[in-house]
Amino acid sequence: MFAVERWYEYQEDYKKYGIDLRPKENTKARKNRTKNDNSLKVTSADRIRLLSLTIFVGVLGLIVIVSTAFAASIKYDINRIIVANDELSNEIGTLNVELMEATNIETIEEKAVSQLGMVYPQQGEYVFVNTSVTPEADFGLVMKEQAFN
Repeated sequence: MFAVERWYEYQEDYKKYGIDLRPKENTKARKNRTKNDNSLKVTSADRIRLLSLTIFVGVLGLIVIVSTAFAASIKYDINRIIVANDELSNEIGTLNVELMEATNIETIEEKAVSQLGMVYPQQGEYVFVNTSVTPEADFGLVMKEQAFN
């Protein structure tokens, strides 16, 4: 006996106990199938929307790429300026050290004695400047006259 024949025999027993084994027909499923068949079709308006969406996403991607490249260019310029600034700071530090060496009193005394031949004044060679006496009107002319007389 085939399985279908056995099922038919047992169907009567199932009906006694209130179990209906017949498949129920779903009219909604049939309607949905026809609706789904129509939804698979792509209209020209849908194609235009998809094309415009693709173009928009492409333009947006290009804007992101260009802005990233511009930001990288700016960062490169900033790094170059930072390196140049560090070099200048090091040079300023070196010049400050050289300036402190050059203005050191011991260095000045050494150069005055060795290069210019200057010596400290002896006991009687001091000149005192009186601040209460004011020079005449043209101090340079008075000095010139005294020098040539």
